[in-house]
Amino acid sequence: DELLVNDIDFGFNAKDVFFGKSKLITISSPSLDIFRDKLVADDPTIKPLYSKMLRDLPFELTVDSLKINNGYIKYSEKVKEENTGGSINFSDLNARISNLSNTYKSPVKTEIEIDSHFMENTPLTVEGDFNVQNPYDKFIFKADMGSLNIEKMNRFTEPNLRVKLEGNTSKTYFTIDGNNESSTTDMKIRFSDLKVTVLSKDGKNKNPILSTLANIFISKDSEKKNDYFREGTAEATRDKSKSYFNFIWISIKNALTKSMTGRNKTQG
Repeated sequence: DELLVNDIDFGFNAKDVFFGKSKLITISSPSLDIFRDKLVADDPTIKPLYSKMLRDLPFELTVDSLKINNGYIKYSEKVKEENTGGSINFSDLNARISNLSNTYKSPVKTEIEIDSHFMENTPLTVEGDFNVQNPYDKFIFKADMGSLNIEKMNRFTEPNLRVKLEGNTSKTYFTIDGNNESSTTDMKIRFSDLKVTVLSKDGKNKNPILSTLANIFISKDSEKKNDYFREGTAEATRDKSKSYFNFIWISIKNALTKSMTGRNKTQG
């Protein structure tokens, strides 16, 4: 609805052009709707992480603070020919990015804080940072997610993965420590009444054998007592032909698998 740029400045610094000296940029009520057709061949070119993208800009950029108010993001993905695909969304998204720049020197970092709702009413907060000057593109990504009715994820998993989920998570924490090559993710999750149903190829009927096998390996509850978490630590290797968000997703997925199938638990 509105884009405000405060105290903008641009011009030349010796022989170098600089653009985007600003104390504050505010974006109000942006809406982003992304559709990905996975039936179309992927673009195999290397996708740099955000720190490298900023570092390699052909001009100087210095934005002290970028604020996003009341944003909305929807991501849809079509994997199977026979359906229109599935989607996830983030609403009521408010974000603040500090030091969005390629002119700051170490140890100053670009810092990110986000508050939003995942799948309509699950509170989600994110904190992260990266050092634009770090040649290994090291970053930290932390998230704290509240109660989630897992069945809401079926909008994405049923059409794309032919998997139907049941159950609830009451709290999820994870920290991703990554770089341009790999990541390590630590996760704590509290969940209950978890059930997985693997569907047949037509996506309509239950595959009883695969469903039984899946539920053998997945813990139904984090623990009978409500104050216990399942814990998992997992590593992931970055596919450089895919985006930063793909890297975040596979890091979460690997840690989630370890948490739900492992035996480690802690009292919280």
